[in-house]
Amino acid sequence: MKRTIAYITDPHMDDAFTTGNQVDAKIDFEHILQEVQAAGITSVVIGGDIGEPVAHDFFFDRLKQYAADVKITLGNHDLFKEIQPFYNPLPAGRNEFYYTEEDAFYKYIYLDSSAEEISPEQFAWLEKELQTPKKAVLFIHHPVLGVDAEVDRLFPLKGREQIAALLQQHTKEVYIFCGHYHLEDEQQQGNIRQYITPAVSIQFEKTAAELVMDKEVFGYRIIHIGEEGIDTVLVIKRR
Repeated sequence: MKRTIAYITDPHMDDAFTTGNQVDAKIDFEHILQEVQAAGITSVVIGGDIGEPVAHDFFFDRLKQYAADVKITLGNHDLFKEIQPFYNPLPAGRNEFYYTEEDAFYKYIYLDSSAEEISPEQFAWLEKELQTPKKAVLFIHHPVLGVDAEVDRLFPLKGREQIAALLQQHTKEVYIFCGHYHLEDEQQQGNIRQYITPAVSIQFEKTAAELVMDKEVFGYRIIHIGEEGIDTVLVIKRR
């Protein structure tokens, strides 16, 4: 069993953050999708913070053009009501973007942290979904494990300690793929391995004592999933 996923996050298309800094995330996003397609990768997971509603037609048209299998998690700059007309994998009546799929060895869990926290209903659902003998792969916009960076001190996920404690109770490995911080980081705590992926838009320097932007690079992550485990390749591009 082998599966390859391109994880792409934080394009911030047409919003004040990117346009105010003379960054055209649309160009970079399409470049990434073209590169992913050329590599034969058909599965894409979007990590959230898509951009302004005026960019949604472009965003979803390009995804449809370049990727056969698309999953989306929402970021704190996304609104459920604005994304739902374009993408809705949810059961009737659910008003948050959390859902799951699985194969013979892994359960893939997609969480909604657009409210900058996980709702009690979603947390209870997560607790139930983790009652599985399979390894868990979580896709969520916000990191669950803390990072020694100013952006983590300013904009952390609320209640993340409770989520981490729940994940640590799982009997198998838990892999977390996230964005939000506009930087690269990888760490492990117990059975949890967390990968933060740089943004399509603008990066923040991890070691700076304040928020310092880097507008020269953008990136994405390729995730290789096999029966024995998961490895990833970080792809960094220069403008």
